[in-house]
Amino acid sequence: MYVLEKVVVILEYTTSSSGKLSDHLKKKALLYTKITSDPTAFIKWARSTLRLT
Repeated sequence: MYVLEKVVVILEYTTSSSGKLSDHLKKKALLYTKITSDPTAFIKWARSTLRLT
């Protein structure tokens, strides 16, 4: 995860086979929903918990 001014980039290197891709994306949709429900709380949590570049 990278934070620069007002831009947050979350990225992941995925090696799932194409047959398992929909299961993988469903998990990401849950995370996206949680982050977008309270982005300020997510940024506060990320800054206090993760090593941000």
